[in-house]
Amino acid sequence: MTIEGDGSLEASSNGYGTGIGCNRYTNCGHLVIKGGKIKAVGGYTSAGIGSCKDDAIGNIVIEAGEITAAGGQYAAGIGGGGYSAESKCGDITISGGKIIAMGGDGAAGIGRADEGSCGKVTITKDVAKVIAIKGKNAPYSIGGSDGFVGTVTVDDVEGSIEENPFMRPAKAAEIVTPGSKTIGIIDGDYSGNEAVNFAKDMVVDTIIFKRTFPVVVGGNNYSTIMFPFEIKAEEIENLDQVYMFLGIGVDKSNNKYVAVDFVWYSNWLSVSYTMEAYKPYLIKLKSNATNIVIKKTTDLVLKATPTEDGDFDVMQSDDYNQYGNYVFRGVVQGKTWDANSPEVLGTNKAAAYGFAGTATSDISVGQFVKVGEGAFIKPFRGYIYKSPVQSVNVNNGSSLRPIASIDDDLPEVMNIVVVDGKKEGEEHTTVIGQFNSRTGEIRLNRTTHTYDLKGRSVRDAGRMAKGVYLNK
Repeated sequence: MTIEGDGSLEASSNGYGTGIGCNRYTNCGHLVIKGGKIKAVGGYTSAGIGSCKDDAIGNIVIEAGEITAAGGQYAAGIGGGGYSAESKCGDITISGGKIIAMGGDGAAGIGRADEGSCGKVTITKDVAKVIAIKGKNAPYSIGGSDGFVGTVTVDDVEGSIEENPFMRPAKAAEIVTPGSKTIGIIDGDYSGNEAVNFAKDMVVDTIIFKRTFPVVVGGNNYSTIMFPFEIKAEEIENLDQVYMFLGIGVDKSNNKYVAVDFVWYSNWLSVSYTMEAYKPYLIKLKSNATNIVIKKTTDLVLKATPTEDGDFDVMQSDDYNQYGNYVFRGVVQGKTWDANSPEVLGTNKAAAYGFAGTATSDISVGQFVKVGEGAFIKPFRGYIYKSPVQSVNVNNGSSLRPIASIDDDLPEVMNIVVVDGKKEGEEHTTVIGQFNSRTGEIRLNRTTHTYDLKGRSVRDAGRMAKGVYLNK
C-alpha cells in the first residue's frame, strides 16, 4: 500500500487491529508513505502503523509527511504488534518527514513490540523531525532487544536507542499528542541554544523529564534542577533530598560559603514539600540513580514561561544578605559565558558560580567554582550569580543602584554548607554535585594543565574537545 498526497488521514482501531497495517491473523505486504498529515492509533496488541498480534507486515518506508502514531497495549507506535512471537515487522526506513511515535506497554516507539520481532530500523539524516517514546517497561525507544530485532541505524550510526524519548532535532521542551494523550517532554540533556517558551499554561496527561544525572563515588550525586511545572517532591521517583538556597555566609575562618536549607527527605514519610515552577533547587538523588521519573498522573500543568530573568531567581534570606547581592538563578536556555558577560571573572564586581565536575590539586568535585569565559550550562539547572547592584536606601526608600566597591575579594571556590535556616545554627559542610558541561570535559584557564572528568591531566590541550572552562 502507498499513501501519498497533501491530504489528511486519521485511522484507528478499537479491537485487534492496527491504525494502518494488518488485522489479527491476516498478514499484509509493504507500506510506503510519501506525504500527507497522518494520525494512526492501534488497538489492543496492535501498532499504530505496522502489525498486530499473530500477524506480520512487510517493510515500512516513510519518505515524507507529518505522521503521529501510537501503539496499543504491548505494541509499537510504528513497527510490530505485541504479545505474540508471530507478531512481526519487516525493515523500517524513515528518510523524510516529521514523525512522532509512542509505544504501548513494553514496546518501542519505533521498532519491536513486546514478544514480537522487527527487522532493521534506519533513520537517515534527511528526516526533519523524529520523536520516539517508549512504553512502560520497554528497554528501547527505537529498536528492540537482542535476538528480536535487526540493527538500528540513525544518521549512519548503529546501535539501539535507549533514551526516552529520542528527539531529533532536540528541543529543551515540547508538547506532543500521540494517540489520545498529551505529553510534555522536558529534555534536561539539551545542548542547543533554543529557549523554552510555553506561551500559556498547558494541562498534560504525562510529563517525561529526560536527563542523565552523574553518579558520584560515595553516593553524593547532588545536582541543581528547575522544573517548568509545580510538583511535590514525593511525586518524583529516585529523588532523595531537596535543598533551598539561603545565601552567602562567612565562617569563623572568614571563608565564604554557600548556605542551603534542607527542606525535604524521602525518609520523611509524613512530610510533603511542593517544588515551585521555574525556581531552581539543589537535589540529591538516591544512591546509583541516574534519572528521575515524574510519578504524578493528575493535574499536571506545564506553566507559562516567565519573561524576566528575575522570575527565575531565588533570593537570599535575611540572615545571608550582607556579603553582596547574590541570587540562585535558574535557566530555561543553554547559557554560555563569553568575554563580554558581566558575570565572567567578577567583571564589574559580578560573578557566577557552577559545580566543578573534576578534581584538581586545589578544587574538589562538587565545589562551587567561579566560572570563566567559555563555561556552558544546560537548561533546567541553576547557578549562583552575584549582581553588580544591590538594594540601598535612597531618600527613605529602597532602590537598586551599582555599588562601586562591594566584596573586592571574591573567592574562586566556595564550599556548600547545610544550615538549619538560621545564621547562628549548627552547620556542616556537604559535597553538592557536579557542573554539567557540553562535552564532559573541563579546562582550567590560565594554567598549563587540562583535566578530564577522571581527574587526569591532559598535557596537549589541542586534543581536547570543546567544553566547559572554569577559571581558577
